[in-house]
Amino acid sequence: MYWYDMQSAGAEERLQYVRGFITLLINPEQLLRQTVVPLLPSGSTVYLAQEEAGAWRSIAKVDSAGRVMMQLSGMDSEATDGDVVRMVKLMDQQWQLVLRAPPLGTELTHRWLQSGVIGWALTLFLAIALWRRRVNLVRQENLREQLAHAKELAARNAELEHRVMQRTEELSRSHHALAQTQRELVRSERLASLGSMVAGVAHELNTPIGNGLMAVTTMQSQVVDLSHSLQAGTMKRSGLDQFLGHLVEGLDLAQTSLKRTSLLVADFREIAVPAERAQATAVCLGDAIQQALEASQLWLQSARIRCVLNCPADLWVRSSPYHLQQVLVAVLDNIVHHAFDPQTQGQVQMEATLLGNGAAQIVVRDSGCGIAAELLPHLFDPFFTTRMGQKHRGLGLHQAYALVKLVLQGDIAVASSPGSGTVFTIVLEDLAPSS
Repeated sequence: MYWYDMQSAGAEERLQYVRGFITLLINPEQLLRQTVVPLLPSGSTVYLAQEEAGAWRSIAKVDSAGRVMMQLSGMDSEATDGDVVRMVKLMDQQWQLVLRAPPLGTELTHRWLQSGVIGWALTLFLAIALWRRRVNLVRQENLREQLAHAKELAARNAELEHRVMQRTEELSRSHHALAQTQRELVRSERLASLGSMVAGVAHELNTPIGNGLMAVTTMQSQVVDLSHSLQAGTMKRSGLDQFLGHLVEGLDLAQTSLKRTSLLVADFREIAVPAERAQATAVCLGDAIQQALEASQLWLQSARIRCVLNCPADLWVRSSPYHLQQVLVAVLDNIVHHAFDPQTQGQVQMEATLLGNGAAQIVVRDSGCGIAAELLPHLFDPFFTTRMGQKHRGLGLHQAYALVKLVLQGDIAVASSPGSGTVFTIVLEDLAPSS
């Protein structure tokens, strides 16, 4: 095609020739039908075989009828004397081309097949066979690579699954250890809180009970002395008057101590706030805050603390006004006794806002000395106070916390830093009306 056609053809025709040639290479069967079959004698067949392990294995077969078969298992019949055989060594492989045709006497016009056409056909068959072999090798190589990749992927998946299982077991053990540690910490905190509460109760009760016991013991001793004086007849009026005076003082001290103890017990009982919800009614937050300010007015005035209230007049919420007032009074009491120095004039701002869904928020902000960071986590603990022994029992904020959490179904939080004042935030949930 190149020597007789392409030299005289134009660029477009040459491009078509190249496209056709590439198409034929991609389809070797079609190439055989268009090149070899027209040259074969009628009834003849051409075989192409490759030598492997001392035997010939057929690669391709084409006959004069145009039937092309690749990768045969062998020839259709035994060799005959009329077979035309050509041998060629190409790329270290021995190839055999066999032309099996009818008796040449009936096909005299095809004698020239034994020369030029056989060599050309052999070259063509070898090219096709080599091309097919290369395709098979590429396919086999791709298959081996795919198998190797699949094995590697399976190994990686198995390793990954093993690592995931190990990691899961480690996480499970870590989670179990963490849960155990958390339970131990909670238990330790409860024990520490219980110990602190017991110590606080003992400290608060020790003084009045000790005073009362001392008064009773003293009066008992004086009664014994009086009895001895009466029996001996040595009792004088001055001694009797002195005894009566000591008796009155002792009784007063005992009564005061018992009252103090009774009040402490009442305060301690308030620590155990009932878990049932309060009787919910419509509460005007402005009025509730104002009532708490009036209840704390004497403390605020004596401490020279000015209060500023910022609350809309129409701000209502369903809650318990009595318990809300207790909470606000406890917060204000803590501010009065801990936020400011006696020589400092302080200020407290109180504001209320709605949060939506019937909930409301009350913010109490002072301009005091603030609270150290290490004290904030214990601020709502029972009997926690920085002024133990100064008539401060450390129960006010704890009672406020318990009331907000358990009765008002809300939340209370505190934020502070030394020198920046303290902010109490109280969130009141909308309590459903009581039946």
